Amino acid sequence: MTESVSARGRPQKFTAVLVVALLATALLGVGRASADPITDKRAEAARLASQLDAQNNRLSLLAEKVDAARLRAEQVAGALGKAEAGLAAATRASDAARARLKAMAVDAYLRGGAIAPAASSLSGADNPAIRQGYLEQLTSGQNDALDAMRAASMGLREQRASLQAARSQANAALASVASSERQAAQAEAQVRASLAKAKGDLGTLVAAEQARRDALDRSQAAAAMRASRSRTNLGPAPPVGHGAGAAVQAAMAQLGKPYQWGGSGPESFDCSGLTMWAWRAGGVGLSHSAAAQYSETAHVSLADIQPGDLVFYGSPISHVGIYVGGGQMINAPHTGDVVRYASIDHGGMPVGIGRPG
Repeated sequence: MTESVSARGRPQKFTAVLVVALLATALLGVGRASADPITDKRAEAARLASQLDAQNNRLSLLAEKVDAARLRAEQVAGALGKAEAGLAAATRASDAARARLKAMAVDAYLRGGAIAPAASSLSGADNPAIRQGYLEQLTSGQNDALDAMRAASMGLREQRASLQAARSQANAALASVASSERQAAQAEAQVRASLAKAKGDLGTLVAAEQARRDALDRSQAAAAMRASRSRTNLGPAPPVGHGAGAAVQAAMAQLGKPYQWGGSGPESFDCSGLTMWAWRAGGVGLSHSAAAQYSETAHVSLADIQPGDLVFYGSPISHVGIYVGGGQMINAPHTGDVVRYASIDHGGMPVGIGRPG
């Protein structure tokens, strides 16, 4: 039968808009009856596909913002860790200096005799006032160092407080953008589900309309066949072509291979591509068109049909199979199906029989 262009064999990674466009293309072969529901459903699917594209773009932007916010939070956390380590080291140094100063004070004022010899040897005088001045000078140096460490520690505490505030802000920003991303992902999933349903509904409508058209075509074809028989004398049937057996065998070898619009083998076929392939094995060249093959073959009556003859359907002719005997033919039916056997009256009587050769 006449088929809309199949996506079989093409890359499978289509965007949602391209999928809808493909379904829209299928509507070109659908009848005018019930056009409004199909048109409405097609418009709905196109609208949903546009929404899905917008949602996908928003998700991409949000994902980038989440990455940036996460990186900022990690950087602030790293800086805070270093500041806390520096503060701990400064605190330890300050505590150690304070402990040394305390030890010196105890030694100077409670056990001054132990320090006195050292102080005396350095000052050149064994004078309590001189010794006291030396100790005060020494203690003053320790105090200066201790004050410096205290100042550094205070600076580190201020830095840590600032970094903690920055980390809180960074984490809050990360949580906010991550929440927006989750909400956008949920909205995207809802639109995707709606689009899938709309495409399913559209496919059902298209299939139903195509079935109605097929039934009408078969009815018209049967009527045309009966009218043709009543007014046309085909005369004696010509002899069966010498390559008929080879053509039948070639057709049998293709059983199970997928239908593809425009396919002419060896991996996939449409209806006239299959019969062209089969009769090529029988030594006869045929065009890749059901209507053209009808014109290229000798016409015989259904009563004279023989294996290898071509069986034509449709008004105008739009489908062909190859007769294999026992009321059966081999044909490539339509998109989604495979090369297989079928009764020659599976959809009504054929409109004509053609004998190549």
